[in-house]
Amino acid sequence: CSMVECNCSGANMDHANISGATLIRADMSGATLKGATIMATDMEDAILTRANLQKASFISTNLGGVDFSEANLKNTSFKDCTLTDSCTEDATMSTSTQTLFDEFYSESI
Repeated sequence: CSMVECNCSGANMDHANISGATLIRADMSGATLKGATIMATDMEDAILTRANLQKASFISTNLGGVDFSEANLKNTSFKDCTLTDSCTEDATMSTSTQTLFDEFYSESI
């Protein structure tokens, strides 16, 4: 499913299962994806500012350049994801999520 540059801002996608989609440069600002599973999806340069991603699971997903500014990343999991150049400025995170991003950015330097 290709949704390049789609506008899903403010959408309610709680508990959605998104697999194999192309969401490059998608605007998902303010969307809620609580408990969602996003697998094998290309979300390069997507906008997830102020999105609620609490308890969402990202698996084998390209999140390079994604803007997570002010997003809720509490208990969000990232397994085998690309996070290069992603932005987490002012995002709310659980300790485990913060540790993951801290480790990723320290390895990238």
